[in-house]
Amino acid sequence: MPDIEDAFERVRAAESNLNSHNYAIAIQNAQEAIELALKSLLDELKVDYVEKAKGKKIYRHDVSDYLSEAFRKLEAFPNVDLEFMRRAFADASVALKMLTSIKEFAMYGIRGLKLGSGDVLGRTFGIEIAKIFLPQVRALTHWIGTCVSQVKR
Repeated sequence: MPDIEDAFERVRAAESNLNSHNYAIAIQNAQEAIELALKSLLDELKVDYVEKAKGKKIYRHDVSDYLSEAFRKLEAFPNVDLEFMRRAFADASVALKMLTSIKEFAMYGIRGLKLGSGDVLGRTFGIEIAKIFLPQVRALTHWIGTCVSQVKR
């Protein structure tokens, strides 16, 4: 069960990797941070995001499809700014979908081209991706963490 602190730790790891010029790992950490933050909130709201197929549990990295149910459940919490969270969920959905789609490159590179992750995302493209996403992920993780603490009250 992911905890919001796990998400904050991934943000710190992403920042450290960005500062150390480990851009592919920073991108991977950023994706994990937003994924863990959202899963932490979904867990607090008791939104089941684990899919089942043929008796097996399937854990998806991209849980953005479950945010509409989470949003409906947030309506029961008067201390949550719903309009703000609607926009945060929209931003988090886009960030998670985009980062999840490139996470495999950040982890494995492109095997068919015999390029490691540093060869693919350690250059200008990876640098720009990390620099664009990390501030957004940091802010989104903070906002989702605030929402988690409001739900726990």
